[in-house]
Amino acid sequence: MRIIKDTDDQFVLEEKPVFLGLVFIFFLMSGAAWAVDAYKAGNHAMLALALLLIVGMGVFAARVVERIWLIFDRAKGTIEIRRRNHRDLLSETYPLADLAAEGIMVERSGDMNRLALKLSSHKRPIPMTQHYQTGNHIVRCADAAKAWLAKAG
Repeated sequence: MRIIKDTDDQFVLEEKPVFLGLVFIFFLMSGAAWAVDAYKAGNHAMLALALLLIVGMGVFAARVVERIWLIFDRAKGTIEIRRRNHRDLLSETYPLADLAAEGIMVERSGDMNRLALKLSSHKRPIPMTQHYQTGNHIVRCADAAKAWLAKAG
């Protein structure tokens, strides 16, 4: 997760899962190599299993790998969450005033973190990603977003 825009009117965070995408590409290529090897050997059972793995991994990757933008907009008074996967661009918009007091949260699981929003209109926080990540970049982004919100006064 990184900050891509920090102005008085807008604050934008972006999650671009490059590493996760590369991991899935590696697994798909490995499955393709396995399928070619099984085809050359004439092993139809292994070929079917390899093709099943490729299709399953492709569907899973298409579902899991998504690019996410979190946009705080003072001028419009909104919070927008945009999610882009291989086929859809989904957008959820909330009023900036709906952000609860604890607003921007860092959810923890062991030494891993993920960013979440706590809105007054929702019982549970809205996580920005489906997965947790290591490193302190999530905490730095959350702190920067909190500082941006505090500037509003």
